[in-house]
Amino acid sequence: MVDISTTCAALITPEWSDKVPSPAYDSLSPSQRRETRLANPWSFLNVTLSPEDVASRPGSPHISEVSNDQLIALAQESLDRITTAGAFADAEDCLFLYSLQRDDHCQTALITEVATSNYETGQIKIHEQIKQSRADLLAEHISKLGVISSPIAMTYRNNKEISALITQARTTEPVLKLGVKTAVKQTLWKITDPTLINRFIQAFKAEPLYIIDGHHRAAATQTANNRNDLHQSNPLPLFSALFPHDELKLLGFNRWINPEDQPLNIDSISKLPAAVIVPEYAPPTQGQLTIYIDKKWFQFSLHSSASSQADNTDAALLQAQLLAPLFGITQGNDHRITNIPGNQQPKILCDTVDKYGGIAIFIAPMSIEDFLSVANSNDLLPPKSTYFTPKVQSGIFLRST
Repeated sequence: MVDISTTCAALITPEWSDKVPSPAYDSLSPSQRRETRLANPWSFLNVTLSPEDVASRPGSPHISEVSNDQLIALAQESLDRITTAGAFADAEDCLFLYSLQRDDHCQTALITEVATSNYETGQIKIHEQIKQSRADLLAEHISKLGVISSPIAMTYRNNKEISALITQARTTEPVLKLGVKTAVKQTLWKITDPTLINRFIQAFKAEPLYIIDGHHRAAATQTANNRNDLHQSNPLPLFSALFPHDELKLLGFNRWINPEDQPLNIDSISKLPAAVIVPEYAPPTQGQLTIYIDKKWFQFSLHSSASSQADNTDAALLQAQLLAPLFGITQGNDHRITNIPGNQQPKILCDTVDKYGGIAIFIAPMSIEDFLSVANSNDLLPPKSTYFTPKVQSGIFLRST
């Protein structure tokens, strides 16, 4: 049984809707985040800071010297500036519908709060390991800034009842439209009718939820609850965006491997029995990787041999059959790996290889059914196995803790 409830999150005002909302933190590289912050001091990226963001500034300390207290002080300064300017409307207890459309793809989430106890008891399924240091930093942000803005993206297996409720809620006038001149159009509806709210609450009681984006935010909320006596007696819920499974668009995370002290050339790949040279880029398919090195293209065939479904995914087989034997990389968070979202053009990654060396590896996306099956088996995928797009933005909602 999953317990959802209304949220008392403030909504960005129309006057500020083209200034404050920002792309999802992990959809941008540190240099891209820095460029965005410098170009727009109102961007919510100035609040969602991490050590590499501060270290990327000219004359700044090394990343290892950036403390959480420094990050939180800078984030607090930016948050105070945004809220003092009146960027957010007064909060009202309600649910929201949040629709994101890019080209002909549209996905609509219910913005709600989910009981943290559902996460602790496994009714919210996870599929990825976390870096505890990242979760600890986010927990400090939650505790010291006193706000949450980025909903945890989850999915559920769609059904006729919930689909009908969403259709009914969309008959009202939207309260906000964003990104009219951008690639991703966003529309929000507010749900305040008590009867409709209760029907949503009851409809989700029988549905397990699956985190698709936000494992660290979920762990951080749990950590913040454990550290705060007040939250232990009245725990913070998980501020969430619930998307139906049949509207999701999953892409792969591609890899740039730069082994630094281990120069690579075309012979590094061509000598592998599973690698075949091809004339040009071809999108990878399940069980096959596309590789770029020394201005040459290869296809690399993966072979299933593991017993668990998670170990048979392309991301896991890549680790076992290419990264470990060729580079000695046995962990998905190895510093020699840079994960590139699958929505970026292949040319961008190829240009990086041409300029800095290394190897580019393109991976096919998982199917949503395989994703749900792995999560239901309580297996964990390697880091950055899936990329959910379009992503929920930060700075649209502001939920006080």
